[in-house]
Amino acid sequence: MELGGTVDLRYVTIAGNTVGIGCGADATGTIRNSIITNVGNSVDGFCPLSFVDNAIDESGMGGTEVPSFDPTWFVVSNGSRFFLSDAGQAVFADIADWDEGDPLTDIEGDLRPTETPGFPGVDEPEAR
Repeated sequence: MELGGTVDLRYVTIAGNTVGIGCGADATGTIRNSIITNVGNSVDGFCPLSFVDNAIDESGMGGTEVPSFDPTWFVVSNGSRFFLSDAGQAVFADIADWDEGDPLTDIEGDLRPTETPGFPGVDEPEAR
């Protein structure tokens, strides 16, 4: 995924790919409260974006460093929606830190915690 221009990605899941995020010379902005864990490099080369409160498998990127992609962390629905399994919930709990302007709900409409840490990525599991 080659990113360029102004980037504002919040609560996304980029997982299981052989190629991760690449940034063009004009890329600016932020990726926050997201899961970025892949089979190959998750961030290819220099990427001038700000990485905030993510679960990421690259060292030195800010956020919480997690291992490389493990398919047992996710339940895939509709071919591309990565919901957290019990194993994934154990890895990704309490990493995201909601901030003004972040979405109030996940992909299913479940509320995200705004006062306490929650899960990064598209899924905020209902039962904790």
